[in-house]
Amino acid sequence: MIEAPDGGFGVAADQLENAAVTFEDVAADWARLRADMAGWALADDALGFLGRQAGVVGEYNAALSVVQGKTASSAASLRQAADELLASARKYTATETSIQEGLTRMASDIPEGPGRK
Repeated sequence: MIEAPDGGFGVAADQLENAAVTFEDVAADWARLRADMAGWALADDALGFLGRQAGVVGEYNAALSVVQGKTASSAASLRQAADELLASARKYTATETSIQEGLTRMASDIPEGPGRK
């Protein structure tokens, strides 16, 4: 929001759009992280016999799966936030444009017509 000359507040649509781009960039980073995590899983024999007996690999892979799910969910939430910010920016831009067009029409002279001089 920006302070309007009349003491009220206005919406800076360009700032909403910039925020949307930032959210999109972060969402892409999280999505890349999620994809990279696929290579982090351990094979059953990764920690040898003792690791397999202790169940460490299975517990690690289960925890990794939870983190992957939360990372994917976070990326989706960030994308949704970006979409909503962009939709808001477009809505305010369209509203401001229509208001300005209406004010311009109101300020213009009434055209001469039949019976008017």
